[in-house]
Amino acid sequence: MHRSLALTTSLSLLSLATTAAAQSYATIPGGLLTAESSSYSLYFGSRDSMRAQIFNNEHNAQVRVFGEASFRLDGGRSGSSYFAGRTWSNVQLTVDEVAYASASPTFAANLSTNAKVVFNQQMSWPTYSGATNSPHTWATEVNMPFSSTWLYTGTQDIVLDFQFSGGTLANNAAWTGYSTYYLDGVYSTTSVGGGSVNVGTNNCLNSPHTSGPFCVPVLRTYAKNSGNPTTDDKFEFYWWLYRYPANTLTAFGVSLTGSKTGVDIGNPCNFYYLGPSIFVVLLGTTPATNSGSFNFPSQKLYTPYVPAAVGLTLYTQAAYTEPTRNQFELTRAGYADFLAQPIVLQGTQWTWAAPVTATSGGSLNQTYMPVVRMKY
Repeated sequence: MHRSLALTTSLSLLSLATTAAAQSYATIPGGLLTAESSSYSLYFGSRDSMRAQIFNNEHNAQVRVFGEASFRLDGGRSGSSYFAGRTWSNVQLTVDEVAYASASPTFAANLSTNAKVVFNQQMSWPTYSGATNSPHTWATEVNMPFSSTWLYTGTQDIVLDFQFSGGTLANNAAWTGYSTYYLDGVYSTTSVGGGSVNVGTNNCLNSPHTSGPFCVPVLRTYAKNSGNPTTDDKFEFYWWLYRYPANTLTAFGVSLTGSKTGVDIGNPCNFYYLGPSIFVVLLGTTPATNSGSFNFPSQKLYTPYVPAAVGLTLYTQAAYTEPTRNQFELTRAGYADFLAQPIVLQGTQWTWAAPVTATSGGSLNQTYMPVVRMKY
């Protein structure tokens, strides 16, 4: 009797676990189950014959059994011109675990002997003429239930390999180029910028400009694998000087502390915005022609990504002896924030060639990718 109770309890727990698993979802890229992305998918499913691969590392170190991939319409679109129906005689989805760091522009090279075909059949995306919600409902129009589940061990990155063939548009419309079906999507996930803000006032003008000079930083944080060894796992930094005096030796200061209101140390040209500890001072000569703006240094600076820097603010300001007025002057300042490293390491590659072959490929990029909801 005790064994019977124990068996019943075990079966109940198993049933609950199975139910919970069937209702678990994650998106690629992450964080978009209930939130609309800021962009849209432009190329995915846009040709009568094409191939696309999507890579993602957000599920690494997590064992999951996936059973479905689905998409949703872009919430910022409305009407059939954005969602023209289409049917392919065959759509094949192959899943695998790969190392995105070694992704190849040749499709077949990104699949191992463990690759598994989980969807392989005719597929239709309907014409949708109504107004979409933001975000739109998942799995209503475009849904790919797996023919069998896929065990993802979490040891490497996920790759989703989509092959479309034999496509026709609704009403037999000519499909000679690409016809976008606007799914919810993302533009880029390899880096994030901390924004650039200029602060303060400066009433000392440098002809021909009608407002005073200012110096603002540009600060970006790149993912561990940004697709470029120069930027991988780095902070990128440089700054712009605007409305400067031409051909003038200029000192550029950078500080992790500063003031957004400035400290008056003299005339209207001399408000100081940097903190007490300036950790970089570089000298450079402005261009001979005062065209309005130039970046300094001419080569971008890269430093390793340090999590402890996230949340800090970087201030920049420049100083020079103005040649016409022959006096020491300071520019207005600028600042930008250090942002956390993007979690998503994701890329896509496309080919428009028909027929799609095992070795055909395209350029790796991170633009206008669809948001994929994975069920596990």
